[in-house]
Amino acid sequence: MFDARLLDKIKFFSDLSQSAKKEISMLDSAFKKFPSESTVVSEGDETYSFFVLLQGMASVYKKPNINPINELKPGAVFGEAAFLTEKPRMATVIAMDTCIFLEFDRKILNQLS
Repeated sequence: MFDARLLDKIKFFSDLSQSAKKEISMLDSAFKKFPSESTVVSEGDETYSFFVLLQGMASVYKKPNINPINELKPGAVFGEAAFLTEKPRMATVIAMDTCIFLEFDRKILNQLS
């Protein structure tokens, strides 16, 4: 079980009750830890989940740029377009330091009451 208090710091979860946050914190398979410089998602991937960055920093890249087009901080949400449209990822996200993400896919969402 993940510490539900971490969700209290993230605006995305601000309207949820404490019991809902506790329920999410019990979804161990939804919490993903990525070491520094690891790829979270790659442009063109056919995966259809969205992520909420809980801890750490990440950068967003879009081909052919070699420089990041965006920096993500805790509370950032990404991947929602792939989740909603089931189209390939539009960008690559790389962890800049150790990051913890909450990954939501349809299976995870169906587990929530």
